[in-house]
Amino acid sequence: MDNVTVLGTGAMGVALVRTLIAGGMSVTAWNRTLDKLETARSLGASCENECAQAMLSSSIAMVCVSDYGAFHEILKRTGVASSLSGRLVINLSTGTPEDARHADQTVRDLGGSYLDGAILCYPGSLGSATAKVLVAGPEDDFARGQRALTCLGGGLRFLGPNIIAAVVLDLAFLSRLMAVVFGTIHGANICEVEGVSVAEFAALLPEDDRSRTIAEAIHDDNFHVGPMGAAVDVSRGALVRLWQQAERAGIGDEPICLMLDLVNRAIEAGHEKKETASVITVLRAQRAH
Repeated sequence: MDNVTVLGTGAMGVALVRTLIAGGMSVTAWNRTLDKLETARSLGASCENECAQAMLSSSIAMVCVSDYGAFHEILKRTGVASSLSGRLVINLSTGTPEDARHADQTVRDLGGSYLDGAILCYPGSLGSATAKVLVAGPEDDFARGQRALTCLGGGLRFLGPNIIAAVVLDLAFLSRLMAVVFGTIHGANICEVEGVSVAEFAALLPEDDRSRTIAEAIHDDNFHVGPMGAAVDVSRGALVRLWQQAERAGIGDEPICLMLDLVNRAIEAGHEKKETASVITVLRAQRAH
């Protein structure tokens, strides 16, 4: 049985543990906050308190943390850098093209191999036939990690040696998703101001689409974050990444700034941990003036 180490057991990290074990892998898990290991342990993973020991348990490590800053913090932990020699690191954290290049160089300078990846689905969908996972890096490194990566979903795509390819496509996919989210919120705003039920709008949308969950949440005034949702602060983090890339690349950031303004106002209004659909409350308040 192949062994894989998973570093980071947040919602997506736990989904990685679940899908790898379902795919026949033996999994060792580590998380900075030890109490978050309990779900991974209940799924059948072996858990380590020390990151370096978790690294040494496998020849392949999948890292899924909040961003590349957190990724580099892991590499600075006691014994981790020296444990990288001969190991394959598959980084599934979120960031920018510059982040991917830096992470690749850092791991290789420490004697490890590196693949940069992106997960383009919600945690509950990971492992399904439609789950999209993108991976970039040297072909021989992909071949080494392919069996474990195949467990993650039927939509696995190897993008070749351009190490930034996965994060670039993740940003492009994210841009499209943010446009859907905020376009749907604006659509619901149109319905409300013109006296047409938002339920009628929701009924026009595909059942399995993020736009429908947004419209239904607005109609119901239910801004709890469900399995197909994302909180306002999560959306803000995504928009900040899009803004950073636009600034560095010298491309227009006007659409991103408009959406950032809305989420910042929603956060100021206390909706940080609510479903992003709660941005509608900002627009409702604006209508009232």
